Amino acid sequence: MPDDVQHVLQSGAISIGVAKAFATIEDEHLRADYLRHASENQITADDAMRYASHAAAAATGIATM
Repeated sequence: MPDDVQHVLQSGAISIGVAKAFATIEDEHLRADYLRHASENQITADDAMRYASHAAAAATGIATM
């Protein structure tokens, strides 16, 4: 798990489900934005999985809805 994700998880700002989903996001800047949003808005693991899925699609140039 990336250090930034571990740090936010250990602070208690996100759940383990959110952390696992965001750990799959390779773009560090995008992941940092999502981590900030998640810690400020208490998102669910399901939301985080959707964000991670969109990030993966954007990274490959394939957009889905």
